[in-house]
Amino acid sequence: MSNNFYTMLEKEWFYNSEEETLLQKYGSICLMVYSVLLRNLTTRNTFNFSIDSLCSTLLINKKDNTAMVNKIKDAIRRLNGELFIVSLDSNCNIKANFTKIDNKNTYYGIRINEPLKEKFIMVYDFEIDKLIKYSKGKKNSLNELITHYIFICNGFNGSEKEEGYKCYFGSMDYIATKTGIENSTLLSNNKIFNELDLLLIGNPGGNIEDKKYKNSSNIYARAENKIEFDKFIEIKKSTLSKKFAKDIDKKQQDKQRQLKQYINKWKTENGIEKWMDKDCLSEEQFEELHELEMKYFNFVTSRGKKLNNPKFLTIKRDGTIKNQYTSDAEHEEEYIEVNKPKGKGLFGAAKNKVIEPIEIPYEDRPDIFEVDADNDNWGEEEPSFSDDEILKIIESEYHDEYEYVESHASENDTVKNEIKEEYRKQYDFDNWDYSKPINF
Repeated sequence: MSNNFYTMLEKEWFYNSEEETLLQKYGSICLMVYSVLLRNLTTRNTFNFSIDSLCSTLLINKKDNTAMVNKIKDAIRRLNGELFIVSLDSNCNIKANFTKIDNKNTYYGIRINEPLKEKFIMVYDFEIDKLIKYSKGKKNSLNELITHYIFICNGFNGSEKEEGYKCYFGSMDYIATKTGIENSTLLSNNKIFNELDLLLIGNPGGNIEDKKYKNSSNIYARAENKIEFDKFIEIKKSTLSKKFAKDIDKKQQDKQRQLKQYINKWKTENGIEKWMDKDCLSEEQFEELHELEMKYFNFVTSRGKKLNNPKFLTIKRDGTIKNQYTSDAEHEEEYIEVNKPKGKGLFGAAKNKVIEPIEIPYEDRPDIFEVDADNDNWGEEEPSFSDDEILKIIESEYHDEYEYVESHASENDTVKNEIKEEYRKQYDFDNWDYSKPINF
């Protein structure tokens, strides 16, 4: 028998936007019988069958399993007049009276709906045959096994423009909801599909849902579509890895904020203001605050983050403890550096001039006159500049700083205009030769 023979089933067995699905209405035994009946479908949209032929295909012993034979007959009665009409003749003119169904009699059916052309579920005959043969003599439910398999096939062969169009990606809970099959049975069925080399089944990895780690949905594909299956697995792994990393980073950020809040709360309860230093702390307070600040420091550094200007009271920027009775100036002296500017700009007067370092705030901040306004990154505040400090930059003849102020102080036009005027007067820009380049 050729492996190319297949049956086309309506997607309405599992999806119906307005009413209940065909599976909900008729059940899994009806779906199993219907999928076998349509094997004999002709181009005229007709088919023929007998109870004996159906039992033979399903490997059912009529004498030993009369209960299943009766369920098959009941399924035909239920579907007759709904999805097809059964007749006694091949021209489908004489409708059958199903008060009594003869096992040996041949019946003729005509499908009510037009042949499916676009949206349908394609199931190969050999796939159903493998499931039937496996289930003979076993306790598993054949109709549920076939229903489960057909539902997975429903997810294949989407648009070729879509990633993984030959694969199905769905959770066990979702499949259980759509098929009415328990999760434990679905898990057992997956092992059967894999054992029979019908489906490739893989999991791309973990995911975070409702703040809990759990495995993501499985990916399914027919065994012959291994290339597409492997490719789709990698795509999903990459997506989940990025999402997982983002979720983990967010949790770490929340933890960092929480540790910061503990420090701020402690300071508030102990009456410690921002302008105070460690000398205001008692020995007991120093120890309590040191423990909180070390927890914050260790957590931030464990994330690979750098604290530019932490302003701790009990520890240095490298995490070592401060001597409670040594001045902060002495503690921080090792961090004061003397910069030697390169004299970039119009004038060379600053080439060998030594000045105190000016700490430049982050470029993504809207205003250099604003210090950590959103308060999101405690311990990473940028320094503010007073008007006098900005004018001092100009007087130092160090032009790079002036250029920086020129480009970043746009939201304080008054100060900027004063700076420009002072700078213009100092270097007599009104009489300057503008054929020369000016870099600010």
